[in-house]
Amino acid sequence: MKIKILLIADFLSTGGTRVFFFRLLRIHLRNNIKTAILIQKNQLDTEVKSFCQKNDITIFQTPDRTQRYYHPLSSLIYEVIHYRKYVKRFQPDITVVSDGGRELNLGIFLVAKKIVFWLHGYPESSIIWNILRKPFRYFLTSRQKHYVAVSKYAAHNNSRYLGIPAKHIRVVHNSFQQEMHTLPSIREPIVLTVSHVRDYKNPVKWLEVAKMVTEREKTIKFVWLGDGEKLDEMKSAVQKNNLEDNIFFLGHRNDVDFFYANAMIYFQPSLIENHSISVVEAMSYGLPCIVSNAGGMPESVIHGTTGYIADPGDVGVFADRILTLFKNQKLREKMGLAGKKRAQDNFSELIQEKKIIRIYKDMIH
Repeated sequence: MKIKILLIADFLSTGGTRVFFFRLLRIHLRNNIKTAILIQKNQLDTEVKSFCQKNDITIFQTPDRTQRYYHPLSSLIYEVIHYRKYVKRFQPDITVVSDGGRELNLGIFLVAKKIVFWLHGYPESSIIWNILRKPFRYFLTSRQKHYVAVSKYAAHNNSRYLGIPAKHIRVVHNSFQQEMHTLPSIREPIVLTVSHVRDYKNPVKWLEVAKMVTEREKTIKFVWLGDGEKLDEMKSAVQKNNLEDNIFFLGHRNDVDFFYANAMIYFQPSLIENHSISVVEAMSYGLPCIVSNAGGMPESVIHGTTGYIADPGDVGVFADRILTLFKNQKLREKMGLAGKKRAQDNFSELIQEKKIIRIYKDMIH
């Protein structure tokens, strides 16, 4: 496609929005879309810089936001001042915003015309946003503004909290990177979780489940990969309860694929989840998934077919489901294969790419 896109990306050093950032850039490269990125200075790490230099992607940088500019109202000032400059300089055909759901980046609607706004999360209702929403509605909705949510759940909540009519929000689910996986003939007795270690990921209940399961079946190992503000606390809890032989918080790892390939079951009991990339990745490796009914996860996992779904606080049910799959190899493999097919049919990067390119074409024609 002979178009220019300015990508304004909100991502951290690890996590789903970062995965999406690189995945979207690869989609642009495959479709010959000239792309520039606009990020804060603290986001330009070695990986980002190297990828962009290797692929001739222009990098624009804004000053790091101070705390005051994370406030929904003052963030508009920051964005108008800094985004206007680079929109004018690069003159993109489309400006794409990848937003993490922190009520930021809405200032782009005041300085750019054709916008694709990715809604990875959703803001909570606030007095300030309720005041801003009505006068801002004119800028938020038009045929030149496209919103993309990563799940039906995220679309519903963004419509509810931002006041965007549902008809203006498209759903494009997260994807897994479509590569041939070399899987071992025998899996290890590992229950895997790949996620930030944060309160909304429900690590305390996760640990209760792990403790209950390992007391009944000594050979099972629980492994959580990912960093986060609760990581040290959870490591301490494992040590305090003398669970170090079976339960592991390993922090951020670069060899996540190895764990997906060798684990037996995937487990994610989140309290909030828009559409977990990790769950989709696990399905692509043929892992049966046991997840909570939070957010968009039931849009991925089919209860009783590709895994099991339960309430986030139902420790006993989670434990029973894990033990059921552990003890029944045929059921485990049947659900894993069903999940793999579902991932390939619904959440592949190719499917995501086709939907994204369709959105771009709709905007420029």
